[in-house]
Amino acid sequence: MDSSLRLPAVPASVPAARRHVRAVCAAHRTDSEGPELAVSELATNSVVHAGVPDFEVRVVVREELLWVEVLDGSPGMLPISRMPGLFDEGGRGLTLAFAGADAYRLEVGKGIKAVCAGFSLLAANRSD
Repeated sequence: MDSSLRLPAVPASVPAARRHVRAVCAAHRTDSEGPELAVSELATNSVVHAGVPDFEVRVVVREELLWVEVLDGSPGMLPISRMPGLFDEGGRGLTLAFAGADAYRLEVGKGIKAVCAGFSLLAANRSD
C-alpha cells in the first residue's frame, strides 16, 4: 500500500507528516520509530530550507523496504550532510534521518527533489 500526503511548508505540518507515516507503518504492522524520525527531519528540512509553499510525504513499499520520501519543488537546493559543532543548534537532520535507515537516496528531476530513507520490513515487523 503506497500512500502520499501533500502538506503546506509550515512547522505544524511536521507532526502531521509523522502521524501519516505512523498510520502507514501500523497498516504494515511494522515499527514506526525510524520512519517517523526520518520523516520528521526530512519534512523539517523542506519547511526550513526549501523555500517552497508545500511538500509531499510518500510512504512506498518496494522490495521489502518501506521507503519514507519527502518531495519538494526545490531541485536546486540539495541537502548537505555536515558535521555541526558541539554547540550548533542545527545541522544534524540528515544524520538523524538516515541513522536507523537500511538505505537512503536522493532523486532530483525537473522541478522536484526527493530525499528518501528506506527501512527493512523484514527486520522491523512486529512479532505479536
